[in-house]
Amino acid sequence: MSEAPYNPVVVEHFGRPRNVGRFASAADIIAASAGDPDQGVRFDLSARVKDDRIVALRFEVYGCPHCIAAGSLLSERLQGATQAQLLRWSWREAADELEFPPEKRGRLLVLEDAVRALAAEWQRRG
Repeated sequence: MSEAPYNPVVVEHFGRPRNVGRFASAADIIAASAGDPDQGVRFDLSARVKDDRIVALRFEVYGCPHCIAAGSLLSERLQGATQAQLLRWSWREAADELEFPPEKRGRLLVLEDAVRALAAEWQRRG
């Protein structure tokens, strides 16, 4: 039995990922990571913050097409977010929109860990 085809949002974000890369270290940059390539997934996030909001978010990921699409989608959705919004972000938002297969949802927990680590770094530096 073959795997179901990817949904159109996954195809779009995997084929043309947004905001790939990382910001160079600076006073207005926060960064965090979660996961391990040896375990099949790692997310690295960096964000430029100004006036208590994320003004730009970049991501790097090691993982499957769903993970790449999730990083790209997240990089768009969290622009303008506050620290409190980062803490409330749930992997379920990406799971629903990207129609993540149940067997891959644990990878989104790693993305949620990266988002929480980004919020913690922001608080630590704030």
